[in-house]
Amino acid sequence: MRKFTVRRGNYKGEHIIYDSPDEAVKANIEPKTPWHRKDVQIGDWVVSDDGYVLQCLGRYLLRNKRHRSGQYTDTFRFPMGTFGVYYDAKGEKKITKNFYAQVANNNKSSIGNTSALGKYMTIEKREFVTLMGMGFDPYSAYMKAYKVKRLTSLSYVTMQVNKLLMDKQVQEELMEVLKPFMHKVQLRVLELSDYKDLNELFVDKTAKLLTAQVRSVKDQIAVLRFSYEYFGKVLDIVLSEQSKSKREVQEASFVDIPPPELGVSTI
Repeated sequence: MRKFTVRRGNYKGEHIIYDSPDEAVKANIEPKTPWHRKDVQIGDWVVSDDGYVLQCLGRYLLRNKRHRSGQYTDTFRFPMGTFGVYYDAKGEKKITKNFYAQVANNNKSSIGNTSALGKYMTIEKREFVTLMGMGFDPYSAYMKAYKVKRLTSLSYVTMQVNKLLMDKQVQEELMEVLKPFMHKVQLRVLELSDYKDLNELFVDKTAKLLTAQVRSVKDQIAVLRFSYEYFGKVLDIVLSEQSKSKREVQEASFVDIPPPELGVSTI
């Protein structure tokens, strides 16, 4: 369960969102699905397209100048925005806007504990994370989750896998799924070493790295980069980027031309 806060307007306040229908049932709530059912009323709990359970805050029929022949949009208001279903003149359902409760519309009137506005955990992403948690390598997990044909180029799959692994929501879900595995790794590391916990191990290894007598410039740069990546944000270190002109000067190749001898023409 999580809470979603609407900052202002008619629906101002905190609204509960259950992570699954099972969690809602345990709270004595019987959610309706799909969320755009005809019998959904204000105050009813529904299941969103990405599997969350939340309350319908408002409902109305929207008709405007484009609806001249009896068309209308059956509109539902939820904490993170308004979603609707478009019906044609015959009353047949034509277009249903996807309703994902993982994120909010990109506006300043509401806020949720989501990792990125405008993105959501699709069924494919969840399947990808689940398969990796089961032991599949990222490439096989992607192929299976997204039902990719074996003839698809490896470079395309690699690019898509990299995008997924950089996705903040995927990273967070993956960390949750891999917690049991990471716990086993931690126990094994401590079993094979004299450290009391991984924090002590990290501190010791970092101290040895930073105080080591490195000889080559490459090693020095590696140590500096390590230090910045791990401690830069904590210490509020900001590395100012060199201007393009300076980079061009530094990267340009120079030829040393000796000065002319006195009294000797160079022409």
